Amino acid sequence: MESHDNFAYLLPFIFFVFGCTFLFLERWGSAPSRYWGVGYIVAALGFVSPLILAGLPVPVQAIVANTFFLAAFFSLGHAILTRFGRPLLTAGRLIFCAAAFHCISYMVLVNPISEESWPSVT
Repeated sequence: MESHDNFAYLLPFIFFVFGCTFLFLERWGSAPSRYWGVGYIVAALGFVSPLILAGLPVPVQAIVANTFFLAAFFSLGHAILTRFGRPLLTAGRLIFCAAAFHCISYMVLVNPISEESWPSVT
């Protein structure tokens, strides 16, 4: 089986198409569709942000990509809670996302994992 270089671009494209589809479906009154759409589009941005931000340092790329993923998880969680009519708990989820962002930023900027610290596999 031969390798396809374009495979890495397929997932963000599919997420973007799903996001646009959900945003289009919102027109017919589906309440969680807006959040599904935004979640998928932001996740697609998370996947392509290292490509878009290739000129920036790797830690900046990592923090931006993780910020997009946290926003996607927040939005997709909001969609699920909206769909099933559960309490949104927005403040608690925002606090959790902020804490996760600070932990991720600390690990990327202050305590980065280098290749030398990886166990060798021989």
